[in-house]
Amino acid sequence: MIDLDDIPASRLDIVKLHVELEELPAGTKCPVSRAEVREYVKAEGALEQVTLFRGRTAQLGGVRFWPWGYVEDDGSSVYVFFSQGHGSSLLGLGSGDGLTPEQFIALQYARDWRPRIRAARTTVDRDLSTPT
Repeated sequence: MIDLDDIPASRLDIVKLHVELEELPAGTKCPVSRAEVREYVKAEGALEQVTLFRGRTAQLGGVRFWPWGYVEDDGSSVYVFFSQGHGSSLLGLGSGDGLTPEQFIALQYARDWRPRIRAARTTVDRDLSTPT
């Protein structure tokens, strides 16, 4: 398992890594429905009709990920994900070309979640060190 601080935030670097992630326990239901994901994809300007496929769930650094994906008309792959952890949630999408689902999830963790978690820790540390 890769150290959370060592996960690169660069697509060029993450593609070089073999990433294995812990799967969520069986039966862990995604808080967002497939219909909501489909509406999000349409709102983001993607194809009007997409066939979503479901990816393997994952957990990384206290964040749970529920991935989906689809293939655009030009053959490029797009990953759509809902993630939740540390009192927050995120619905997003991005190009999956050249990345395994695990690499894509690790990249999203490094880009989106790690900075949020670090900022929250810094705030807590600062609050704890301030005399009352």
